[in-house]
Amino acid sequence: MIKSYLQSAYRNLLKHKGATLIKLAGLGIGMACCMLILVYLVDELSYNKFNVHYRDIYRVNFNKAGEGQENINATTPFPVGPAIAQNIPQAAAVARLYNRSGIMEAAGNGQEQKFQEQGVWFSDSSLLDIFSLQFAEGGPGALAAPNSVVITTEMAKKYFGAISARGKSLLYENKTLLQVTAVVEKLPAASDLQFDFLISFPTVYSVENKANGDFMRSNWLYNPAETYVLLQPGQQAEALQPALRQLTKKYGDERVAKSYFLSLQPLSEIHLHAAAVQGNPSTNSITYIYIFAAIALLILLIANINFINLSNAQSLTRISEIGIRKVSGAGSRQLLMQFLGEGLLLSFAAFLLALLITLPGLSLLNNITGKTLNTAALYNAKTLVVFTGLFLCTGLLGGLYPAVFITRFRLTALLKGKTGYRAGGRPVRQLLVITQFAVALALIIGAVVINRQLQFLRNKPLGFQKDQLLVIPLFGKSPSLLGSGVDGPLRARMNAFEDELRRYSRVDAVTLASVLPGSSYVRGLVIPEGHKEQDN
Repeated sequence: MIKSYLQSAYRNLLKHKGATLIKLAGLGIGMACCMLILVYLVDELSYNKFNVHYRDIYRVNFNKAGEGQENINATTPFPVGPAIAQNIPQAAAVARLYNRSGIMEAAGNGQEQKFQEQGVWFSDSSLLDIFSLQFAEGGPGALAAPNSVVITTEMAKKYFGAISARGKSLLYENKTLLQVTAVVEKLPAASDLQFDFLISFPTVYSVENKANGDFMRSNWLYNPAETYVLLQPGQQAEALQPALRQLTKKYGDERVAKSYFLSLQPLSEIHLHAAAVQGNPSTNSITYIYIFAAIALLILLIANINFINLSNAQSLTRISEIGIRKVSGAGSRQLLMQFLGEGLLLSFAAFLLALLITLPGLSLLNNITGKTLNTAALYNAKTLVVFTGLFLCTGLLGGLYPAVFITRFRLTALLKGKTGYRAGGRPVRQLLVITQFAVALALIIGAVVINRQLQFLRNKPLGFQKDQLLVIPLFGKSPSLLGSGVDGPLRARMNAFEDELRRYSRVDAVTLASVLPGSSYVRGLVIPEGHKEQDN
């Protein structure tokens, strides 16, 4: 019987090619837009979930309270990690991360190739127990020894080619010799933690000068490090908050004890629930997820309303067919299945069309969002389940009402060539049309407003001529925030570099700056005359 329904539905769809193509195109494009938005949402909601201990991993935030407001920082002072490990027995592992860009080169290979690397992090060895890394060479104990480094497979190929990188040496910042103890796969794109190099944490004290190293090791106010905690299974973060708040009072000076405290934030919240946290790797917000989900539903609603209205209008041309079927003994249930089958069949065809549209649409989505999603994002298990649910809901929503509408025609009226409804159903159809145009108008207005805002951001005069300007970072994007000072020889080399650039006729002007204006700020420790060090 199902086969008979499908054959009949197929013949009817072919018989009304024009209406079928219009419904197919409208529903297919609507479903494709909805699918692309869903792919984006699934990706956003999957961040950091690849970690085995996803539910038990927390980031330690450094909070400042006072003056009627609270500032939350995603980074903490260096001593926080050891203090938690010593005082919080519920913590199974604690790890610190400190990002410090620098010059890297393969040592002892006879090639003078140096690269300014941004993805250089100093890390405690316990990080390898907290986060789920895939080892290509080596294992979890790779960062146990000082001056050891774990690199990604991309960096292994970059510096050592096809040969094994484990056991090889890298020279960091022209002075610190590092031994490669493990090679790991690059973390998934859906990870807020990204790195190219992980250097054993104690090494940072030998990279910095002694004064800076001693300061960073003991100071409870300077906070350049991220700290992650893996709790014992079954432990609740809320129960640890009182003990955490006591750490700044126990170890910090008077200023820290008075105004600062520590808190735990779940790894599950870092990507979409921590945009207001200073230094958070993600500025995305769950609010945008709700907005995009609403837009997807509205687009799908428009497509379905269009489908329903066209199906209802088309049904009026099939009065004789419905009458003959009823005379032949077809009941309401058979007719309902017949026309619902047509709706599902057309919905399935639109679903296949939508899948084809999403392939080129994915590159457009990547350009808009800055992501690197590929076809695997379309056809993995999660998205296929979501797409299947989308198809079933769309088919039922788009086909059920027309089927009910058609099967309610009275036999006596059908035999006279009439539907039997002079005004019946008209309010519903009018409501659908009004809703369709209202939603479409709202989306169009929203799109125009957002586009004008983006154009304003792109074209607003910045107060200086930005064209024909070239910025060369001499010290990378994230060197030591404390800085080691510019000594005489380094200053001389910088001046020589500046003078050499001026010799080029096509170079109009050259200048040096501590930071690129607008990108950061200069940090410095200032103690006014007459003040004590603790008053700075």
